Amino acid sequence: MVRASRGFVDRVLLPEFTELEGALQVYLHEVTLRVIREEIYDDASDAQEVPDALPSN
Repeated sequence: MVRASRGFVDRVLLPEFTELEGALQVYLHEVTLRVIREEIYDDASDAQEVPDALPSN
């Protein structure tokens, strides 16, 4: 828990959090796809990709 002014939260904390959250989402998506591709489906040449399967934020 942080006690901070609303302005500080709006100008500093929230933008930083939003940027880090977006980067984390991209990273986790890439890792997930790599693990599936390399460990589960070694040959995914016939696998169908469904881009709308995951909800976008």
